[in-house]
Amino acid sequence: MSRVRRAPRSRRIVRPARCPPELRQLGIISKLVIVQRLSFGANAAPLLGADDVLIGRMVLDLQVNAGGKITSCNVAEQSAEMRGADGCKLFAPKRFLPRKGPDGRPVPFTATFGFTNYIHLQRPAPPTT
Repeated sequence: MSRVRRAPRSRRIVRPARCPPELRQLGIISKLVIVQRLSFGANAAPLLGADDVLIGRMVLDLQVNAGGKITSCNVAEQSAEMRGADGCKLFAPKRFLPRKGPDGRPVPFTATFGFTNYIHLQRPAPPTT
């Protein structure tokens, strides 16, 4: 029986890339926020505060049949930073609980899905004089 030799493990520590200078001037990034919202009316985007910087946003309009399967998906809004992502492909296999009509039977419905990424900055305190 022959022994299997393992490749030596790398002991080198890989550090993340430095933050771009234009972001470093704004302040310290204290958190990354990812918001996903499914709504059955108009999609309300999350309100961003003064210390929040939008990274990317995508809004999908979905048509769902009475069985809960997505029958149509259209990208209604997509920021430049989200261009590589195909949100409709991600949603294709998903199923939803059917909505009930007045008679209690499942009915088709329209939904909007919003996906928003933003960072929150911890800005330096203004100098005191």
